[in-house]
Amino acid sequence: MKTDKITRKGFTLAEVLITLGIIGVVAAMTIPTLTQNVNEKQLITATNNFNRKFGEALKIMNTQGTLEGRRTTERFLNELAKVYKVAKICDNTELNQCFPKEITWGENEIIDISELKTAKDMVANEFNGNNWNTDIMGVRFANGVSALIAYNPNCRQDIITI
Repeated sequence: MKTDKITRKGFTLAEVLITLGIIGVVAAMTIPTLTQNVNEKQLITATNNFNRKFGEALKIMNTQGTLEGRRTTERFLNELAKVYKVAKICDNTELNQCFPKEITWGENEIIDISELKTAKDMVANEFNGNNWNTDIMGVRFANGVSALIAYNPNCRQDIITI
């Protein structure tokens, strides 16, 4: 009597499940890092894009002679809206309509929006507490970017955005 030996090639169910488990653990460890890197790159790209477009709008205003000579932040923003698409302008009593209650300034400083009223409140650390005698205003641009803006009527280079 002759017996045929059958050889089977392949993986057992246990081997496949162990391999999938290992792949799942590795993926769970690496995906958050990859997502964070993508989010950081998107934020950098969006920031650079906003800075470029905002700078172009200021150059257009300068060329047209409308950049300087405003007495208030509100008047500056009304002129800016003619060259940069603005969805909403919020004065300092309604900043919560353009921003959440708290925002992060720089690396770690948390600022309560309700405390910001004048340019002095916003730029105290950056410009040695100089008061430009103008209000802070919030702007939501048509592209979804929000910015706090204070206008210095004495120097066109002192327009501060966050």
